Amino acid sequence: MQEGGSNQPIADIPAASIDVPDAWMFLHPTRIGSTWEPAMRHLFMPGYTLERPAAQVWKYTGESWHFFEPQSPATSLKDRFKRKYHRRNARRLRQATERLEGPLYDARSVAPGNIAHISGELIPKLMFIRRQGVEPTVILGTRTHPLIQNVLELFGAKAYCSDRTIQGTFYDASAPSNGQYEPHHQPFLRDFEPIGGWVADTPAKVFIPRRGSRELLNHDEIEQRLAKRGFETVYFEKRPLREQWSILRNAETIVATHGAALGNMIFAARRPRVVELFGPGYVVDCYRHLTVALGGRWSAAIGRITAEVVQQIDQLHRPRACQQNNFALSPETVTHALDVQESTPRSSPC
Repeated sequence: MQEGGSNQPIADIPAASIDVPDAWMFLHPTRIGSTWEPAMRHLFMPGYTLERPAAQVWKYTGESWHFFEPQSPATSLKDRFKRKYHRRNARRLRQATERLEGPLYDARSVAPGNIAHISGELIPKLMFIRRQGVEPTVILGTRTHPLIQNVLELFGAKAYCSDRTIQGTFYDASAPSNGQYEPHHQPFLRDFEPIGGWVADTPAKVFIPRRGSRELLNHDEIEQRLAKRGFETVYFEKRPLREQWSILRNAETIVATHGAALGNMIFAARRPRVVELFGPGYVVDCYRHLTVALGGRWSAAIGRITAEVVQQIDQLHRPRACQQNNFALSPETVTHALDVQESTPRSSPC
């Protein structure tokens, strides 16, 4: 949070639109609509146009402070004590100030530990600021997740960790609304190369599953089906971040369980075909939009719906209650989603 001084716009990021083409989802075989024998459902999703607003890069001279708030709710006496302690500590740190020289970018509000949020906010803002000929020192909190530090290392950016109020000259870009920077990923990130360079030897067809949450209950069956079509299975949890970026930069076809790993797709250079795998309790369109913005094609396969999902989402109206659930997925839905991709030309990038 900034206080004192005033904002001085130094560059405009133009508004842009994204034409999202028609797409298909393939649902796990069900007796809904086919009473006597379960059948796969084909769900047609009409295309539409997304309008993304303009943004600005601005310069600010004054002070910036960050209020550290624990992410977990205060559900116990211990939690409430911790929250009270952190608030008291935050007030103390806010009163302590230090001045830093040179251009600064305060990234302490970026969501910790989630590469999708980092790739949607931190990376575009840093690239936009750099395009103005400014190389800022990035301010991080002392509790910053190592993933953010790793991102800055790959960008060759200087970092400074502090929870205190910082005085100096700051640069920032408009706070991103949902998908605001997507149309600009191609022109702004096309020539980017991480420190150490790209990893060249990565598969053209890649299958990215998950472990722990949103795990495929019949993973082996799906993996075997994809292996016959030339896909290599890669668990991103075991790969360095530079390699994760390289895999999605080089891939021509991606089959992946919905999750933060697909946020790495902002570096995609081959207009990929993407098949996104969803549990029935959490189906969203953010990576459909990102795929199209990068000139690729998107389709989806949806897992087997359960009584719990129907109860929690449709009856109790709790949209996030089942978002981390493991799920079963019919191999036929994945096959059909891939067949649609191969029979449809890629779109033009924005």
